[in-house]
Amino acid sequence: MKRISIGFVALLLFLGSAQAQRHSERLDRLSKILGDKIVAGMPGWTHRSIEPIEGSRSVIVEQWEAGNVIVRVAVIEYDTEESAVAALKDSRHRLKVEEDIAAARKKPLRLIKDDLPELADGGFIWDARPSDAVAFRKKDLLMFVSVTGPQEYNDTALSKLFAQRVADVLAAQ
Repeated sequence: MKRISIGFVALLLFLGSAQAQRHSERLDRLSKILGDKIVAGMPGWTHRSIEPIEGSRSVIVEQWEAGNVIVRVAVIEYDTEESAVAALKDSRHRLKVEEDIAAARKKPLRLIKDDLPELADGGFIWDARPSDAVAFRKKDLLMFVSVTGPQEYNDTALSKLFAQRVADVLAAQ
Protein backbone atom coordinates (compact mmCIF):
# COMPACT_ATOMS: atom_id res chain seq x y z
CA MET A 1 0.00 0.00 0.00
CA LYS A 2 2.85 2.34 0.86
CA ARG A 3 4.45 1.83 -2.56
CA ILE A 4 1.28 2.63 -4.53
CA SER A 5 0.59 5.65 -2.34
CA ILE A 6 4.09 6.95 -2.94
CA GLY A 7 3.69 6.50 -6.70
CA PHE A 8 0.29 8.19 -6.69
CA VAL A 9 1.63 11.09 -4.61
CA ALA A 10 4.69 11.46 -6.83
CA LEU A 11 2.55 11.59 -9.97
CA LEU A 12 0.24 14.20 -8.47
CA LEU A 13 3.16 16.32 -7.30
CA PHE A 14 4.91 16.13 -10.65
CA LEU A 15 1.86 16.68 -12.82
CA GLY A 16 0.04 19.07 -10.49
CA SER A 17 3.02 21.37 -10.09
CA ALA A 18 2.92 22.40 -13.74
CA GLN A 19 -0.56 23.82 -13.56
CA ALA A 20 -1.84 27.36 -13.33
CA GLN A 21 -2.82 28.56 -9.86
CA ARG A 22 -6.53 27.88 -10.03
CA HIS A 23 -9.13 25.25 -9.30
CA SER A 24 -11.72 25.58 -12.01
CA GLU A 25 -15.47 25.47 -11.78
CA ARG A 26 -15.21 22.87 -14.53
CA LEU A 27 -13.38 20.49 -12.19
CA ASP A 28 -15.92 21.14 -9.43
CA ARG A 29 -18.75 20.21 -11.83
CA LEU A 30 -16.82 17.20 -13.08
CA SER A 31 -16.32 15.97 -9.51
CA LYS A 32 -20.06 15.99 -8.91
CA ILE A 33 -20.92 14.46 -12.28
CA LEU A 34 -18.36 11.65 -11.89
CA GLY A 35 -19.62 10.88 -8.40
CA ASP A 36 -23.27 10.81 -9.44
CA LYS A 37 -22.90 8.92 -12.74
CA ILE A 38 -20.47 6.26 -11.59
CA VAL A 39 -22.35 5.49 -8.37
CA ALA A 40 -25.62 5.32 -10.34
CA GLY A 41 -24.13 2.73 -12.68
CA MET A 42 -22.40 0.68 -10.00
CA PRO A 43 -24.71 -0.24 -7.12
CA GLY A 44 -22.92 -0.88 -3.85
CA TRP A 45 -20.20 1.70 -4.44
CA THR A 46 -20.01 4.93 -2.48
CA HIS A 47 -18.24 8.10 -3.60
CA ARG A 48 -16.41 10.92 -1.91
CA SER A 49 -14.02 13.63 -2.97
CA ILE A 50 -10.53 13.61 -1.46
CA GLU A 51 -8.57 16.77 -0.75
CA PRO A 52 -5.60 16.84 -3.17
CA ILE A 53 -2.08 17.14 -1.86
CA GLU A 54 -1.45 20.63 -0.50
CA GLY A 55 -0.06 22.83 -3.24
CA SER A 56 -1.65 20.82 -6.05
CA ARG A 57 -3.30 22.96 -8.68
CA SER A 58 -6.13 22.14 -11.06
CA VAL A 59 -6.49 18.66 -9.56
CA ILE A 60 -9.42 16.74 -8.16
CA VAL A 61 -9.18 13.34 -6.49
CA GLU A 62 -12.29 11.19 -6.38
CA GLN A 63 -12.63 7.96 -4.41
CA TRP A 64 -15.09 5.08 -4.66
CA GLU A 65 -15.43 2.31 -2.10
CA ALA A 66 -17.23 -1.02 -2.01
CA GLY A 67 -16.48 -3.04 1.11
CA ASN A 68 -12.74 -2.84 1.59
CA VAL A 69 -11.97 -2.12 -2.10
CA ILE A 70 -10.95 1.48 -2.81
CA VAL A 71 -10.52 3.05 -6.25
CA ARG A 72 -9.10 6.54 -6.72
CA VAL A 73 -9.26 8.75 -9.76
CA ALA A 74 -7.10 11.84 -10.03
CA VAL A 75 -8.09 14.34 -12.72
CA ILE A 76 -5.63 17.04 -13.70
CA GLU A 77 -6.70 19.96 -15.86
CA TYR A 78 -4.11 21.56 -18.12
CA ASP A 79 -4.23 24.97 -19.74
CA THR A 80 -4.02 23.45 -23.22
CA GLU A 81 -4.53 20.11 -24.88
CA GLU A 82 -0.91 20.21 -26.04
CA SER A 83 0.26 20.51 -22.42
CA ALA A 84 -1.82 17.47 -21.45
CA VAL A 85 -0.43 15.48 -24.39
CA ALA A 86 3.12 16.38 -23.36
CA ALA A 87 2.50 15.51 -19.70
CA LEU A 88 1.09 12.07 -20.52
CA LYS A 89 3.97 11.43 -22.90
CA ASP A 90 6.44 12.52 -20.21
CA SER A 91 4.82 10.23 -17.62
CA ARG A 92 5.19 7.28 -19.96
CA HIS A 93 8.77 8.29 -20.79
CA ARG A 94 9.72 8.39 -17.10
CA LEU A 95 8.36 4.87 -16.58
CA LYS A 96 10.31 3.67 -19.62
CA VAL A 97 13.51 5.23 -18.25
CA GLU A 98 12.99 3.33 -14.97
CA GLU A 99 12.54 0.10 -16.96
CA ASP A 100 15.74 0.78 -18.92
CA ILE A 101 17.74 1.50 -15.77
CA ALA A 102 16.52 -1.73 -14.18
CA ALA A 103 17.38 -3.69 -17.33
CA ALA A 104 20.90 -2.22 -17.34
CA ARG A 105 21.27 -3.47 -13.75
CA LYS A 106 20.05 -6.91 -14.86
CA LYS A 107 16.91 -6.51 -12.73
CA PRO A 108 14.09 -6.72 -15.26
CA LEU A 109 11.21 -4.41 -14.43
CA ARG A 110 8.05 -4.00 -16.45
CA LEU A 111 6.24 -0.82 -15.47
CA ILE A 112 4.35 -0.15 -18.70
CA LYS A 113 1.93 -3.05 -19.05
CA ASP A 114 -0.20 -2.20 -22.06
CA ASP A 115 -1.31 0.61 -24.35
CA LEU A 116 -4.94 1.72 -24.38
CA PRO A 117 -5.27 3.75 -27.59
CA GLU A 118 -9.06 3.29 -27.64
CA LEU A 119 -9.58 4.82 -24.19
CA ALA A 120 -10.64 8.46 -24.66
CA ASP A 121 -7.69 10.15 -26.45
CA GLY A 122 -5.29 7.35 -25.53
CA GLY A 123 -3.64 5.96 -22.45
CA PHE A 124 -1.75 3.07 -20.93
CA ILE A 125 -1.69 0.64 -18.02
CA TRP A 126 1.26 0.84 -15.67
CA ASP A 127 2.44 -1.09 -12.64
CA ALA A 128 1.64 1.04 -9.59
CA ARG A 129 2.13 -1.88 -7.16
CA PRO A 130 0.39 -3.76 -5.82
CA SER A 131 -2.26 -3.01 -8.45
CA ASP A 132 -2.00 -1.80 -12.01
CA ALA A 133 -3.15 1.74 -12.72
CA VAL A 134 -4.55 3.39 -15.82
CA ALA A 135 -3.38 6.74 -17.14
CA PHE A 136 -5.29 8.39 -19.96
CA ARG A 137 -6.10 11.71 -21.56
CA LYS A 138 -9.25 13.39 -22.81
CA LYS A 139 -8.55 16.73 -24.45
CA ASP A 140 -6.85 18.91 -21.79
CA LEU A 141 -7.53 16.51 -18.90
CA LEU A 142 -5.30 13.70 -17.61
CA MET A 143 -6.78 10.93 -15.50
CA PHE A 144 -4.99 8.45 -13.27
CA VAL A 145 -7.07 5.54 -12.00
CA SER A 146 -5.79 3.07 -9.40
CA VAL A 147 -7.01 0.56 -6.87
CA THR A 148 -5.49 1.75 -3.61
CA GLY A 149 -6.89 -0.85 -1.26
CA PRO A 150 -6.73 -3.44 -0.03
CA GLN A 151 -3.03 -4.00 -0.52
CA GLU A 152 -3.40 -7.56 -1.77
CA TYR A 153 -5.98 -6.55 -4.40
CA ASN A 154 -4.34 -6.54 -7.82
CA ASP A 155 -7.16 -6.74 -10.34
CA THR A 156 -6.27 -4.74 -13.45
CA ALA A 157 -9.83 -5.18 -14.72
CA LEU A 158 -11.22 -2.93 -11.98
CA SER A 159 -8.84 -0.06 -12.83
CA LYS A 160 -9.77 -0.44 -16.51
CA LEU A 161 -13.50 -0.56 -15.68
CA PHE A 162 -13.35 2.68 -13.69
CA ALA A 163 -11.18 4.32 -16.36
CA GLN A 164 -13.74 3.41 -19.02
CA ARG A 165 -16.59 4.76 -16.90
CA VAL A 166 -14.72 8.04 -16.38
CA ALA A 167 -14.01 8.20 -20.14
CA ASP A 168 -17.71 7.59 -20.87
CA VAL A 169 -18.72 10.43 -18.54
CA LEU A 170 -16.21 12.75 -20.22
CA ALA A 171 -17.42 11.77 -23.69
CA ALA A 172 -20.96 12.78 -22.72
CA GLN A 173 -19.81 16.27 -21.63
